[in-house]
Amino acid sequence: MMNKILYGSIVLLFGINAAQLYFSLRRPEIHPPRPREIIIDRLNFNAEQVEQYDKLIQEHQDGMRSIEEQLISLKSALYKKILLEKEPVEQSNFDGIATLYVQLEKTHVEHFKKIHELCQPVQELAFQNLVGELGSMFRLLPPKPRRH
Repeated sequence: MMNKILYGSIVLLFGINAAQLYFSLRRPEIHPPRPREIIIDRLNFNAEQVEQYDKLIQEHQDGMRSIEEQLISLKSALYKKILLEKEPVEQSNFDGIATLYVQLEKTHVEHFKKIHELCQPVQELAFQNLVGELGSMFRLLPPKPRRH
């Protein structure tokens, strides 16, 4: 009798563990909304505006890609020069990188000016509210987790 209870308990515990594993693996991952979805939602873009906005996004990404490739190249050369060749660091080594970061920000500003041009007068207030959040929407680092 005792063996049957022990065997039944083991089978029950195994079943519970298997079910817990099954349900934990099926849990969908939660992804934060992308900036595209946030902007479309906050500005309440219609279908035509979304289509125009998608074209703006593609143009913006193409321009950003070019700048980012240049940044990667300059930064790689800088680190190689400093760390492998052990040459002294000079301000000119950083000036090209800084110039490209300024160009990145100018590209972002122009992109948002174009988004603003897509807006209709009834969307003006929503755009103004959105502008106040742009700095935190496009972070270089992810936000710190909240402690409870």
